[in-house]
Amino acid sequence: MTFLFNTSFHVNSEVESDFKAWARQTYIPAIIEAKIFERPVFLKVLTAAPDEDASVTYCIQMFSSRPQEAMAWLDGDAAKIRTVITSRHGHEKVLHFTSAMLVVADE
Repeated sequence: MTFLFNTSFHVNSEVESDFKAWARQTYIPAIIEAKIFERPVFLKVLTAAPDEDASVTYCIQMFSSRPQEAMAWLDGDAAKIRTVITSRHGHEKVLHFTSAMLVVADE
Protein backbone atom coordinates (compact mmCIF):
# COMPACT_ATOMS: atom_id res chain seq x y z
CA MET A 1 0.00 0.00 0.00
CA THR A 2 1.07 3.55 -0.68
CA PHE A 3 0.30 6.51 1.54
CA LEU A 4 0.37 10.20 0.72
CA PHE A 5 1.46 12.62 3.41
CA ASN A 6 0.59 16.25 2.78
CA THR A 7 1.68 19.19 4.88
CA SER A 8 -0.13 22.41 4.01
CA PHE A 9 1.30 25.78 4.95
CA HIS A 10 -0.89 28.88 5.03
CA VAL A 11 1.66 31.69 4.57
CA ASN A 12 1.19 35.45 4.89
CA SER A 13 2.45 37.16 1.72
CA GLU A 14 4.82 39.32 3.84
CA VAL A 15 6.92 36.25 4.66
CA GLU A 16 6.36 34.23 1.48
CA SER A 17 9.91 34.60 0.11
CA ASP A 18 11.47 33.53 3.40
CA PHE A 19 9.07 30.59 3.67
CA LYS A 20 9.90 29.35 0.16
CA ALA A 21 13.63 29.62 0.84
CA TRP A 22 13.21 27.68 4.11
CA ALA A 23 11.15 24.99 2.38
CA ARG A 24 13.69 24.56 -0.43
CA GLN A 25 16.85 24.82 1.66
CA THR A 26 15.81 23.16 4.92
CA TYR A 27 12.53 21.23 4.94
CA ILE A 28 12.66 19.42 1.59
CA PRO A 29 16.31 18.34 2.03
CA ALA A 30 15.36 16.95 5.48
CA ILE A 31 12.51 14.96 3.89
CA ILE A 32 14.91 13.48 1.35
CA GLU A 33 17.53 12.76 4.01
CA ALA A 34 14.99 10.83 6.12
CA LYS A 35 14.85 8.14 3.38
CA ILE A 36 11.27 7.28 4.35
CA PHE A 37 9.54 9.09 1.50
CA GLU A 38 9.63 9.07 -2.25
CA ARG A 39 10.34 12.34 -4.03
CA PRO A 40 8.64 15.26 -2.25
CA VAL A 41 6.60 17.66 -4.37
CA PHE A 42 6.40 21.38 -3.49
CA LEU A 43 3.09 22.90 -4.61
CA LYS A 44 1.37 26.27 -4.55
CA VAL A 45 -2.42 26.19 -4.15
CA LEU A 46 -4.05 28.34 -6.82
CA THR A 47 -7.54 28.48 -5.31
CA ALA A 48 -8.21 30.48 -2.16
CA ALA A 49 -11.13 31.80 -0.15
CA PRO A 50 -12.06 35.40 -1.07
CA ASP A 51 -10.97 36.83 2.31
CA GLU A 52 -7.47 35.35 2.07
CA ASP A 53 -5.91 37.97 -0.22
CA ALA A 54 -2.92 38.58 2.08
CA SER A 55 -1.86 34.94 2.14
CA VAL A 56 -1.06 31.95 -0.02
CA THR A 57 -1.14 28.23 0.63
CA TYR A 58 1.71 25.86 -0.18
CA CYS A 59 1.78 22.09 0.18
CA ILE A 60 4.59 19.63 0.40
CA GLN A 61 3.47 16.14 -0.55
CA MET A 62 5.39 12.93 -0.16
CA PHE A 63 4.59 9.27 -0.71
CA SER A 64 5.63 6.36 1.48
CA SER A 65 4.84 2.69 1.90
CA ARG A 66 5.93 2.91 5.56
CA PRO A 67 3.15 4.87 7.30
CA GLN A 68 4.28 4.30 10.90
CA GLU A 69 7.81 5.51 10.18
CA ALA A 70 6.47 8.41 8.14
CA MET A 71 4.13 9.60 10.90
CA ALA A 72 6.86 9.18 13.52
CA TRP A 73 9.18 11.36 11.44
CA LEU A 74 6.48 13.95 10.74
CA ASP A 75 5.53 14.14 14.43
CA GLY A 76 9.16 14.13 15.62
CA ASP A 77 12.00 15.43 13.45
CA ALA A 78 9.77 17.30 10.99
CA ALA A 79 7.86 19.00 13.81
CA LYS A 80 11.16 20.34 15.17
CA ILE A 81 12.14 21.61 11.72
CA ARG A 82 8.75 23.28 11.20
CA THR A 83 9.16 25.03 14.56
CA VAL A 84 11.97 27.07 13.00
CA ILE A 85 9.68 28.79 10.49
CA THR A 86 6.77 29.25 12.91
CA SER A 87 9.06 30.63 15.61
CA ARG A 88 10.55 33.08 13.14
CA HIS A 89 7.20 34.42 11.92
CA GLY A 90 4.57 33.21 14.39
CA HIS A 91 1.51 31.06 13.77
CA GLU A 92 -0.40 34.09 12.52
CA LYS A 93 2.00 34.34 9.54
CA VAL A 94 2.81 30.64 8.93
CA LEU A 95 0.22 28.05 9.91
CA HIS A 96 0.55 24.38 8.97
CA PHE A 97 -1.21 21.04 9.29
CA THR A 98 -0.46 17.55 8.04
CA SER A 99 -2.85 15.00 6.53
CA ALA A 100 -2.17 11.31 5.95
CA MET A 101 -4.03 9.57 3.14
CA LEU A 102 -4.19 6.10 1.67
CA VAL A 103 -3.77 5.97 -2.11
CA VAL A 104 -6.93 4.03 -3.02
CA ALA A 105 -5.79 3.27 -6.56
CA ASP A 106 -3.25 0.86 -5.03
CA GLU A 107 -5.86 -1.26 -3.24
